[in-house]
Amino acid sequence: MQLPVFTDITDGKIFKENTLFGSEENALSVILFQDAFEVVNPLGSAKKKHKILAVYFTLGNIPPQYRSQVESLQLALLCREVDFKKYGQEKVFKRLLRDLKLLEETGVQVKGGQIRKGSLACILGDNLGSHTIGGFVESFSSKHYCRYCLLSSAEFQSGEPYALGKCRSPTEYDRCVEHLQQSGEDSFEGIKFNSLFNNLNYFHVCNPGLPPCLGHDLFEGVVDYDLKLYIDYWVNQRHWFTYQDLNRKLELFKFTGSDINNKPAQINSNKSRLGGNAVENWCLLKLLPILVGQQILDKSDNVWKQFLRLREIVQLVCAPQISWDEIVYLKVLIEEYHEERKQIFPDVKLRPKHHFLCHYPELTVKFGPLIRVWTLRFESKHSYFKRCARNCHNFVNVTHTLSERHQQLQAYNSAGSMFPEKNFIEKGEQLNPEIFSPEIRASLQSKELQVDSATVSNKLKVYGTQYSAGLFVACKCTDSVLQFGCILLTLLCNNDAFLVVKLHNATLLEELGVYLLQPSNDIDCLKVSELCDYYPLSAYPVQGRLLLPLKHNCFHS
Repeated sequence: MQLPVFTDITDGKIFKENTLFGSEENALSVILFQDAFEVVNPLGSAKKKHKILAVYFTLGNIPPQYRSQVESLQLALLCREVDFKKYGQEKVFKRLLRDLKLLEETGVQVKGGQIRKGSLACILGDNLGSHTIGGFVESFSSKHYCRYCLLSSAEFQSGEPYALGKCRSPTEYDRCVEHLQQSGEDSFEGIKFNSLFNNLNYFHVCNPGLPPCLGHDLFEGVVDYDLKLYIDYWVNQRHWFTYQDLNRKLELFKFTGSDINNKPAQINSNKSRLGGNAVENWCLLKLLPILVGQQILDKSDNVWKQFLRLREIVQLVCAPQISWDEIVYLKVLIEEYHEERKQIFPDVKLRPKHHFLCHYPELTVKFGPLIRVWTLRFESKHSYFKRCARNCHNFVNVTHTLSERHQQLQAYNSAGSMFPEKNFIEKGEQLNPEIFSPEIRASLQSKELQVDSATVSNKLKVYGTQYSAGLFVACKCTDSVLQFGCILLTLLCNNDAFLVVKLHNATLLEELGVYLLQPSNDIDCLKVSELCDYYPLSAYPVQGRLLLPLKHNCFHS
């Protein structure tokens, strides 16, 4: 029996066990996102006055390479946060719920005259927003702060750090709501009221229907605090380097590829956290072995091993596809991490986000790869509204203005193709094999490319991912062999994307958690769609060795 591989939300149990999605193959699965953002200076006098609650949506039916593009994210509603608090959820979400009910019971007519029904698959958001929508307590210092289980805060701190409580279910949720109605209490077992979205036919917040947020739980939570704790230890107790040394390296380090845009922030020695945003902290976690690996004089140091364990957890959690075996391994890693964290730093309490991390293996089974449901892609939609509000210089009924402008933009975007061209090459020229070396010509001939219709360049975009000369891609991933290719050229032929690469054999340096690359004499031409991982990576020279850190785990076929 072949174990499943999870690649998207449609592979998760929540989708597969949904009555509507299981019975109607083409049913529309709606993914909602809710978040509040400022459209004015967050330090100014009007910072609360114009804060806006936004609800966006997309469809789980759309392939992830299109779903991740900002243009495919649609606007459901905008509401000033002060109005949301004044009038309540029932009035704000009334029309949205009516439309979702209509979609469930009547459906919508699509091109060709077919009627498609649909329902809500999940609601994304940060922890505070998800608890507000779900009817859970909004204080994470309360007794029952987890929306997935009934573990109490006292049990989490005094018992096994990786322990989980009794799983929340729709039945248990309804029991708590009934108790609240009878007792008149403000909250019971972490629940304050019955979520409005539970009135839908095929959705319940405890199915679960509120996925975790990697950006807030991991990179602005566990990584933000724990990595700073580890750096403090190496600086103040082991004296392997100083904060001045590390910040100087961050300032002078030559970042390449996507790392250029995600350059980590300078670290303040007096604070208890790194202080960067999610992608900056992610970048620091990834590159720290490159930056300070030579200064770690004892690679068997427990804190260094704990740091490497955290990197491995992040690589698995953020993988765009993950196997059942890897999910089981992830569970073991998280348990080891929490146990060691409590032993090494007994005086530093674990945070609620450490507990949320313990649920990630089971939530991956339910939602598919959690990177597919993280909120940062949706949050990038905020930038349009912020820019629009500042350019309008008008805050009278600002939500109406922003909604109207946005829908005009979406109408313009919809005038052409529903999805943009998948491949795009910049400043290309027609392929002339004769100007290249015999090895490159041989690799091109192996693909039998039509020279007349082929364009060559140093840069190529595929579904928004840019491949540039000098970056590396994973070419071969098995249990015994991992091979990377350094991009020499990019090609576009009949709208198919190809990369000409120089192959490098990779050896894992376990004491650093990075790969040592050794160039071979082989050059190959690879189709981008056939790579074992789509993401281009940067390799960095360190003392005569070429080292490559992974952003996420490469799937082993």
